[in-house]
Amino acid sequence: MPTAAGRTLYGHAVELLRRRDRAVLEMQNLVGVKRGALHIGCSSVPGEDILPPLLVRFRQKEPEIVPHVTVADTAQVVRLVESGDVEVGFVGAATRSRNIESQRLWSDELVVVVPADHRWAGRKSVSPADLAGEPLVRREGGSGTYRLLEERWRKAGGTTALNVAAVLGSLNAVKHAVRSGLGVTVMSSRSVEADVKAGLLVTLRIRGVRLKRDIFLVRDSRRDLSPLARLFSDFVCGEVGRG
Repeated sequence: MPTAAGRTLYGHAVELLRRRDRAVLEMQNLVGVKRGALHIGCSSVPGEDILPPLLVRFRQKEPEIVPHVTVADTAQVVRLVESGDVEVGFVGAATRSRNIESQRLWSDELVVVVPADHRWAGRKSVSPADLAGEPLVRREGGSGTYRLLEERWRKAGGTTALNVAAVLGSLNAVKHAVRSGLGVTVMSSRSVEADVKAGLLVTLRIRGVRLKRDIFLVRDSRRDLSPLARLFSDFVCGEVGRG
């Protein structure tokens, strides 16, 4: 346990570091720095399905800025933003942290995903009771997708626990497990577009359960964005406006 003197010294040290960071940012703004590493955090859907084509276009405009992208679940991305390990994040769920500013960028819809040879493959939708009785492959607990599914499931009156067959750490692992017959899943329709076109997977909706959500840009309100992070944020928002 730190002493009173230690806590005081720590507070002054933090303030000095913040002043140093502000000074560096101001100097970078003055000289128009547009090169270097840019640290970004993304949950799975933005990181794997939305951001890559945007990064291509951004690098065409700013070839001397090198994005370093960390893909993690929503909860982890928020922690990375709060700790300063990344400057901006893109997540599929709003955060209640008082330190985080959120800006809505895109809309997204979650769908039930089954193999092409599944008995549901010819349907357009299934009932909550149908889904409750089916083995479910899902992401980890910090996933914004799974948090939304649980929340909307309860709101729709789902009292039966979902029949979880496996908990996996990435979208690709979940898709492979579903294609292999381990169970069905619920994920963003964006994430399975190629698999559906290839005839490997089929998507359905859950009757009476609204699974639309927003994807947000998040940043720590306690810190000023670097010129690189501000440039990238403005670029992404401009792309959304044109979309």
